Amino acid sequence: MSVGLRNVALPVALVAGASLALFATRADAEPLQLTLLDAAQRALTASTDIRVARIEVKDATLTTSAELAAFYPTLGASGGVRTEKIATPLPYVDPRGVYSMTTARYAAGLSGLLPIGLRYELGLDSQIVWTGQNATSLSPQHINSLSLTLTQPLLRDNWSNSQSKLVAARVDSKQSLARARAKVSDVLLEVARAYWSLAAAQQHREIAVRSVSLARSQYRATSIKVRLGKIGRSELIEAQAAIAARIKERVKSEQALVDAERKLLTLIYCQRGQRGSLDLTRRLLASERPKTRSESRSLSELISLALRDHAELRAARLAVRSQRVRADAASVASRPKIDLVLKGGATSLAGIDTLGQPGHDRVQTPANPQVIGGHGAAWGQVFSFKQPFVELALRVELPLSSAARESEARRAALRLRRTLFERDGVAARVAIGVRSAFLKLYKAQLAGQAAQSGMELARQNLGAARKKFRVGVSTAYDVLRVQMQLAEAERDLVNAHRDAAIARAELERSIGALPSFLGVQVR
Repeated sequence: MSVGLRNVALPVALVAGASLALFATRADAEPLQLTLLDAAQRALTASTDIRVARIEVKDATLTTSAELAAFYPTLGASGGVRTEKIATPLPYVDPRGVYSMTTARYAAGLSGLLPIGLRYELGLDSQIVWTGQNATSLSPQHINSLSLTLTQPLLRDNWSNSQSKLVAARVDSKQSLARARAKVSDVLLEVARAYWSLAAAQQHREIAVRSVSLARSQYRATSIKVRLGKIGRSELIEAQAAIAARIKERVKSEQALVDAERKLLTLIYCQRGQRGSLDLTRRLLASERPKTRSESRSLSELISLALRDHAELRAARLAVRSQRVRADAASVASRPKIDLVLKGGATSLAGIDTLGQPGHDRVQTPANPQVIGGHGAAWGQVFSFKQPFVELALRVELPLSSAARESEARRAALRLRRTLFERDGVAARVAIGVRSAFLKLYKAQLAGQAAQSGMELARQNLGAARKKFRVGVSTAYDVLRVQMQLAEAERDLVNAHRDAAIARAELERSIGALPSFLGVQVR
């Protein structure tokens, strides 16, 4: 071998050694083959953004439950004892001028609010009075009552205002769910981009390996002709230089493959002990290859689907609805309030006759037999409705100074206006995003068709160049040049398929259908 040949062979060996060292540390572990669906599911498990979105959904659900608790009935009870001395200027009531009184009281009630704004309160009250008053006919006295109070706002706005917080909380819950779905679509789009980039990087490496093999095959064919004296050694040097250049390209493709793995691993990696954890010593292999899929739907149809189903736009619409409910509630708070109050029930009085008892010598006649009895008799009178009562009232609340409330109402109206603008902006971005993704997919499909034609032409040219080389019409340089053109055409086709697959994912994301397109179930 001449000095020139040795100078060319040295970089070939160095580059080949670097190529082998790049993957030597990863050759022991078995590669992990992933489909796009596997990568998507792992990414949804590993994504901290999805976890935060789930927490927000749960928080909104708990807020709704808390606001719903306002319509749950409330049970209350109270009790107590009071002892006092009472002075009287009337000698016939008590000649001593002062007498004692002890009152034991207990009460219980059930109250709540209905969604129509009706407030209800069902209550019972009982008093047991012991008195040392000389002229009292009953001691102890049992005074019981049972009542139902209904308070209904007469203004329609006040009816709806009673449930405005609950309605807003429910809308906020739906909005948080829509935002979570939008975040899922964002994560899935990033996974699709990384996955198809990894698949393309794998194909680029395969092309680089084939290119090296073709160059070595041409080197062997050239060596035979050099030994036969049909061509000069300069063509052999050209073949060796081509091998070195293509090994260098293979090293670059392997490094690009490592970078593509890193990008996908960033999205799907979970530490050991967690569900979906990965072993970092294993290589990632994309088991699917990017393909070009035609789109039969028109642009206007896709935009209509996006405006209907896009999760981000749905969240913006729900934000408008939530803010409108809050603005209406703030507006109602600054207005007068008129309530109709209806109260009805029954009372009772029963006790022990004091005629003839010590300390009650002023009592000359026995008490009415209908009121003589104990605590049970008093409650019996209540539930027999012997002493019913009905009360009807109108209650009006006029805010004397509503400046603060009116300011809050104006602020709520401004927030609503801002939310409307934000919704319109989201709708415009969604429509433009659909158009951009649609055109990108169309251009990628055209590029794929052109690349396919270019690759077929390059293969034909390579066959023709080999035939010419065998008969001595062309040189080894001509064959090597066509080999490079074939490798470039193959890379162009892979890139076109990758771009088309990514554009397809972007298009599905723009119309809000990426999860279903990838087969991911989103609850």
